[in-house]
Order: sequence, then structure tokens, then C-alpha cells
Amino acid sequence: SFNITDEAGLASANITVNLSTGTVFMNYTLSGTSATVSNTTAINCAPCVLNFTGYAADTSGNTRQNSTLLTVRDTTAPIVNTSLNISLSGIRYGSIVNISANATDETGLSFGQIITNISGFKRLFNISLGGSAQAAFSQNITISATRGQVINFSAVANDTSGNSALNDTIVEVANTPPGTPAILFPAANAYTSLQPLALNITAQDNDNDALTLSYYINGALNQTSSGNTTLNASDGYYLLNVSASDGLDTSANATVNFTIDTLPPAVRLDSPGNNTLNGSVFGAAITAVDANLATCTLYHNITGAWQANETLSPASGAQASFTNITANDSTFVWDVLCTDRAGNSAFNASNFTLRMDTAAPSPFSLLTPSNGTTSSDTGPDFIWGSTTEVNFDNYTLQISNGSSFETINYTAVSDRINETNATATLGIDKTWYWRVIASDTAGRNFTSGFFVYTAQTAAAPASPASGGSSGGGGGGGGGGGGLVNGTSITEQRPPVFELSPDTLRFSLALGKENTSILTLANRGAASFDGDITLTGLEDFLTFTPSHLVDVSPGTERVITLHAVGRRLGSYAGQVQATVKGIRKSTDVILDIGSAQALFDVKMDLPPEARIVKANDALKAQIVILNIGPPRRVDVFVTYLIKDLTGRVVSEESETFAVFGEYTLVHDFQIPQLEPGKYIASIEVRYENTFAVSSDTFIVEGDALTAIGQLAKRNTTLFLTVIVLASVLFAAVFYLTPRRKKGRGTRNRKKREHGDHQERRNI
Repeated sequence: SFNITDEAGLASANITVNLSTGTVFMNYTLSGTSATVSNTTAINCAPCVLNFTGYAADTSGNTRQNSTLLTVRDTTAPIVNTSLNISLSGIRYGSIVNISANATDETGLSFGQIITNISGFKRLFNISLGGSAQAAFSQNITISATRGQVINFSAVANDTSGNSALNDTIVEVANTPPGTPAILFPAANAYTSLQPLALNITAQDNDNDALTLSYYINGALNQTSSGNTTLNASDGYYLLNVSASDGLDTSANATVNFTIDTLPPAVRLDSPGNNTLNGSVFGAAITAVDANLATCTLYHNITGAWQANETLSPASGAQASFTNITANDSTFVWDVLCTDRAGNSAFNASNFTLRMDTAAPSPFSLLTPSNGTTSSDTGPDFIWGSTTEVNFDNYTLQISNGSSFETINYTAVSDRINETNATATLGIDKTWYWRVIASDTAGRNFTSGFFVYTAQTAAAPASPASGGSSGGGGGGGGGGGGLVNGTSITEQRPPVFELSPDTLRFSLALGKENTSILTLANRGAASFDGDITLTGLEDFLTFTPSHLVDVSPGTERVITLHAVGRRLGSYAGQVQATVKGIRKSTDVILDIGSAQALFDVKMDLPPEARIVKANDALKAQIVILNIGPPRRVDVFVTYLIKDLTGRVVSEESETFAVFGEYTLVHDFQIPQLEPGKYIASIEVRYENTFAVSSDTFIVEGDALTAIGQLAKRNTTLFLTVIVLASVLFAAVFYLTPRRKKGRGTRNRKKREHGDHQERRNI
């Protein structure tokens, strides 16, 4: 409405309404000097601005107007709808939720808001909508809430007039299944000897729920627990599945396969055989059997130290050969350590001894009687120098009536390298030719030159024989025939035979049995019979046969020995072969340990260290192998020296820690012992288990050997006889009448016979 006044008089009025959709005019006729005009108009419009203008004219033609602006306000809120990319029951810890909103407004949208309220903790995200009447906005939310917490997802749309609309979505966080466990041990495709076997697992649950782990072996439930556990199982291949449960959901399976293997490989040394001879090349061949065989390593002490040489990866049950090794004359031991993928390892039951022989025995000289000697002594002592030969077999003294040695009239054999003399009783006065052949066990020999010796018991001296030859080496046959205690057997040769090996070792577990063999070989030219006897090991060993009949030249007979581990410890004895009065022997050593030993021990004496003197040190190479669970333990070790009867003559002990393999060199202190053969042993004790390893060695005397003393004594007596004979001859010739030859001859023979009684026969 408008109030109008005029001094003269009013004529007319008008109300004009300007709308955004058009203009509305309302006219009025007035009179008098004042008036009020008004109008009520219903307006239906969107928010807009209205211009109300009042016009008035007086009777004099004067006009005036007055305008009023009116804004129509927007009171209509926007419309907003929301949606989630995940179902309301599927929202859990770690989910990425996308909340999307679609909004509309009659006038224009200003901005949108995404609000999350997680159990009272709010986060707000603002998105500009640019004034459009329709817009979409969204936000990704990573859920950090755990099972049971409530989340309110809100979307707010604000229009340009300040109106807003809210859309809420309320959800409860669902349970999160446990994650797939991680199997830390055993690793996939693992091989292990551990029993019980630890099963180490890690598992997580995002809701921090307590978990129960289910262990499946080969598809069957084995056990459940809240954490790590152990498995007791026999050897074999296994598939392990582990799942975790929080009481509501169960994880996927974690899977590994593994193999339990608690048995060590079985190792067989194929060649070269134990206690055999080889040429200059050593090529070891073995067969190892193990379902999970990994490697085999050759050990030997060719260089003097027991050490690993070469490692192969053979197939189980297939023969494998190591690279050939060239070696000089020596005796050494070798063995092979095989290891499977589970870490189990084992040597062969015993080391093998191998003798390398590439050269003949070294040259030596004949000593006495000197070349060209003429003597009435029909039983002279023949002495020669010593040869050098690692694999010495024997000396053969040959006496012939011709320098070609086509006929061997007398012979004697000595199997001791330091026994370099022999006595022969020559039956008739004659010029004899003598020589010595040194042979090794490989069949090589050195033949000396010959000396000439004339036996003349008649009174008239004979002219000394000429001849003799320098020494010769190499081939040549050994002597045959037979000479026993100085008795001549014309046109015969003693048996030449070999009993091998020189030493036989049994390594047994208590109560277990094993079998091995000896070989008796006829190396001569005639058949013979032989007897086999046993000393010192009657409680442990039996053998067959005890008598050999008609052993032909070039053939071998086998003696089978059967050993039983009746008592813990190390024991020694001999198997002896006697052929026509000649005896050869093999030393037999039994090492008997616990049936369930946790340690294996091997002791080796280098060949060059096997001969010592009293009060010296005997060096032994020792390997102690922990075959039990892999851990460091303290073992009690005893070092023993015993004679062949089993009497302990020296004992030492110590304690040290062993983890895996322990190698050492131990000095056995040799007490004041009589010369002879002895046994060195090492005993290893841990808890209730016992392991032992032994070997033989020789103690030499400090003074001259008996042979040396004999040679020295014979030489002295020989010189004394010559001096006395010269004095006697001069006295008889110049001072007295000549005596009858018969009596003088008898006296001389008596003295020489007295000398002869002191000589040593072999």
C-alpha cells in the first residue's frame, strides 16, 4: 500500500509490480488532497526479487513515484541420496569403503560433505559443487575399526541459499577372518632329521581375536593349539597344512612339504679293496644308498693328515668314482663320508688300508762271508745289507752249485725287513754261489749279485774261487725249497704264500654281528696244505676253515671270520696261517661301541708314525663326529695303550666340547715298554653311549737289534778265529814237529762248531 498527499489535489495513482516473469499494473483514480492505495496480489514464483513501484499525479499534472524492492527467499532444501560400494554386512577392518552421493537443488548446490563417525571419532571431507542444480560427490574411506564398532557414514548437500540436506548410513563393522598363517619352520621342501620336529608358525588377526591353529598332516587333522607345537613322526614325506580360526571365521591354509630322514647313508667302499696293493694311481669307487643322498666326500691321509679330498653328488645305489690320485710308495687309509639332505652322515664301517707300490725294493749289498771266502765252516752265517721297501714281503737267501742258479740247493726265507742274516748247513765241500732276493708284496723284487763261498773241511787249503757278481735289481724269482732251523733240503723250495690283509678291523655295535674275510694266496710253484689258528679273540671270533688242503700255485683260499660284539671296548688278536713250518699272521682288531651311539670316532696312525721307541710320542689323527641332534655337548675321552693281551699300560683322559665334526691330533706318550706290538685306542663317552677306535703300532728297542747284535758278535768271532788260527799255524810250523792233519782238522772243526752254536737260524 502507498499513502499519497498533495496540497492542490490528487488526480490518479498506479502500482506497478515488476516480476522476473513479467510486470503487473494496477491503476487508481484519486480525489482530494490525500489518499491510500493498496493491492493484494498472490505471486507464485521461485526465489526472486520483486520491485513494487507506486505512481501518483495531482490535478496540476505533477507526478511522483516510490519503489520498494522485495526479495523472495529460497527455503527448499536440496535432495541428497547415498550409496556404498560394499554391502553393509561386508564392511570389516581394512575394507576400503567408497561413499557416493547424488544431490539436486532448485536454485543451486554450493558444496557437499562426507562425514564418518567411528564410535565418536569424526572425519569430515568437503567437496565443492560449483552452484549447479545437480551434482555427484564421493570419498574413499579405509576402515581401521575392528569387529563390533559402529560407523555412521553421512553425506550433506548445501545449496547456495544455505539450505542443506543430510543422508546417514549406519553400519556395524563385521568380523575380519584371520590372515593365512606363515610357516617359519620347516621350510618348504626341507629335509630334516630332527625328532621331535618343531612346527613354528606365525598368525595374525586384525580384530585382535585369540586364534586357534589347526595342524593337518597329509590332509588329516593332527592337532590344534594356540601357538607353535612339535611333531613326532617316522621317516617319510609329509604335507603340512596350517589354518587359523578366530571363532567366527577360518583362514586359508598355509602349506609346506618336508621330508623326515633320521637314517644315515649306507656307504660301501667298492674299490680298491681293503689291505690291497695298488700301482701309482689310486681311484676310489663307492656305492652309497640313501633315499635322500646328497654328497659323498673322499677322505684319506696320503699327505700325512686325515682330510677331505673330493666331493661328489652320486645317485643312490649307483657306483660313483672319484678322480684318480697319483701317489708314491706309501701305505695310507681312506674312507668316504656320505651325507644326505637331512644332514645325516656316515663313513663306511671301517677305513680301508691301501698300499701304493710303484718301485722294487731298494738295492743292498752282500756282506759276509765276503766274496771268494774259503772256509772249513760248513754252517756259515750269511749276512747282507737291509733294503728299503714300504711294502716289504721277504728276503730269500739262495745257495746254488752254479753261478746261473739253475739249481737252488739251499734256501731260507725271512719276512722281517731288519732280519738280514741266515744260517745254512752245507752238506759237502764245494764251491757255492749265494745271493739274496728282496721281494715286496706287489711281486716286485731286487736280486743281489752273487758271492762265492768255498766250503773245505780237508786239511789242505783250497785255492779261493773266483767269481762273484754285482747286484742286480728288478725282476727275478724268489727262492723256493725249504730250510728249517738250518737243515738243508736239497732240490726243494719252501712254500711262498701270502696272508692278507696284514691287519683286519671290525667296528661293531654291542650285540651286533659282522663277517669279513682273509685271503691266503699261494705265490710259489708247488701246492701245499695249511693250518689256520686264532689267538686272543676266542670270545668274539669264529672262523672257517681251520685246515686248507692242496692249495695250488697261483690260487687263493678265503678264510671267513664271523665277529660278535659281546662286550664294549677294543680287543686284539691274531689269525695265523702255518704252511710247512712257516707262519704268517694277520692282526685282528675289534672295536665294539654302543648300539645307540651319539658319536662316531675314527683314529688313524700314519704309516710313518707306526714305529716308535719307548718314551717317544705316537701321533694319532682322530675324527670325532656328532651323529646325534645338532648341538654342542661335552664328551669324555680316554686314550689307552694296551699290549696284545689286553693289559692297559698307559691311560690318559680329557673332556672337551664337540659340535658337528671335531678333528685333532693326539700324542700318545709311550712309556718304557719292551719292544713289540701294541694297541692304541680312543674311547668316547657321552651319557650312556660309548664309541671306540683302535690301531696297532710297534715299539722298537733302543739298543742294537738282536740281528744287529748277532751280526756284530759273529763278525768279532770270525776275526778272532782268523787271528788265533794264524798264531797257531805259525807256532806249529816254526816250533814243533808237524802234527797229523786229522787231529788238527777235528780241533778246528770243534772251535768252528762252537762259534756256530751262537749264530741265529731262521
